[in-house]
Amino acid sequence: MPHQSHLGEDGLPVVQAGTQTAGGEQRGSAAGGPQKERMPVQRRGSQKVQEPPVRATRAAAGGQRALEKKRRTVESPDEEEGEEVEVVGARQQKKARPAPAKTVAVEGEAPAVSDLDSFADIELSVIHVASLGCIFYVFVSLFNLICYLLSSHGLFNYRPADNHELKQKAAALFVFGDSLFDIGNNQYLNTSARELSATYWPYGENFFHHPTGRFSDGRLVPDFIRQFAKLPIIPPYLQPGPHNFTDGTNFASADAGILPETNPGTVSLPLQLSYFKAVKKLLQQQLCDEEAKSLLGSAVYLISIGGNDYFSFYANYPYANESIQQEFVAIVISKLTIVLQEIYDLGGRKVAFQNAGPIGCLPSVKQAYNTELSDGCVEELESLIRLHNTALANVLKELESQKPGFKYSVFEYYDAIGDRMHNPAKYGFTDGSDACCGIGAYWGSGCGNETKGYELCSDPGNYVWFDGSHTTEKVNLQLAKLIWSGTPDVTGPYNVKQLFGHV
Repeated sequence: MPHQSHLGEDGLPVVQAGTQTAGGEQRGSAAGGPQKERMPVQRRGSQKVQEPPVRATRAAAGGQRALEKKRRTVESPDEEEGEEVEVVGARQQKKARPAPAKTVAVEGEAPAVSDLDSFADIELSVIHVASLGCIFYVFVSLFNLICYLLSSHGLFNYRPADNHELKQKAAALFVFGDSLFDIGNNQYLNTSARELSATYWPYGENFFHHPTGRFSDGRLVPDFIRQFAKLPIIPPYLQPGPHNFTDGTNFASADAGILPETNPGTVSLPLQLSYFKAVKKLLQQQLCDEEAKSLLGSAVYLISIGGNDYFSFYANYPYANESIQQEFVAIVISKLTIVLQEIYDLGGRKVAFQNAGPIGCLPSVKQAYNTELSDGCVEELESLIRLHNTALANVLKELESQKPGFKYSVFEYYDAIGDRMHNPAKYGFTDGSDACCGIGAYWGSGCGNETKGYELCSDPGNYVWFDGSHTTEKVNLQLAKLIWSGTPDVTGPYNVKQLFGHV
């Protein structure tokens, strides 16, 4: 897979919606569950919500939703015509409305003759300033072009700070994982996995106001951890443009697994490790060996991956007995241990894990496997995840005892998400079971599918889930705070703030 290790502006391609994969990542498909007849929701445009959201409630007998209608308007910044959107139970339905009347500029009265000289002086001054501005713009454009051409040949890429700056700056952050941590890598792939990139509306609607490749309405956990650590913006590793790897980078890829055979075409964990090896070589070329060693040793390695491996296994072997399940977990943990040992051998010393979440309880999974109860989950998947998390904790303890200087953090993501799903009001949510965006019994699939249409809640901040598999920005911020400074029973034995040395 060709690699471009660079940094640039967010030039995001728009990817057509496809289908949902076995790994639970959203491609914008509309599979599974009973569907209500809806017209497609407008895919691009910022939403301004004036009223508090109204959410459908599940009728006890037939599982149908009692819907309360209201209306609101969605204005699209990309189109001249607006839309009037009928919201049913805080869900959008598109209706065409006439375009707003165009305004016509009215010229003022002509200036008096006595004012013409002063106007002429002003006009000459404006022309002079404009000319200087044009010359400056051309100069800057040429300079940027030269820098870009030089950087593509490695002359300006990865330019480090001087030795004093390196000692003063925050520790670097290197991120590995799947769609929970992918901030946009998949959109730069040359494989079918490129379709698994959240580069279509309504992803990114709240914070960025446009899709960025993040599977949420806004920021993900790594975005907040970077902010807490006072690091500059860290782009996706595969994003074109120059990178400053002294701050770290993000290798995570949506739908990726620990095993290379999980969802081929994605950036599996072993492939992400190979990218990290390339980063180390570049750092060694730009820094002296001691400085590179110090940077890698003080860096934090944030990891969230594994759920897709177990989802794929269950999809292929739904009736596997406990012995076979344990054997598969051992295979996954063995491959993960090898990667962790290699990170250590490459100089990494501080690893922060988000353990695997309750994937058997995802809206997409409950919908796909026809789990009718709002608190029902696919227990076979839950059993696999619990086995994995126990084995992960044991491996990290073992590595700490065997590897000098190795420190780790484990965030109990499984428990944190489970509690928010079952007790949403405790954390400021109104719905912990359904997704904000999608269609079906739990709105668990089809988010962003403009062909078949989908429903979109008026306020994602009221929901735990944005789509059928991914949490809202509000949840991500809560999780990031727990990862950063949680107590040992939530994030331990160290939290990430302690790993960064912020004590």
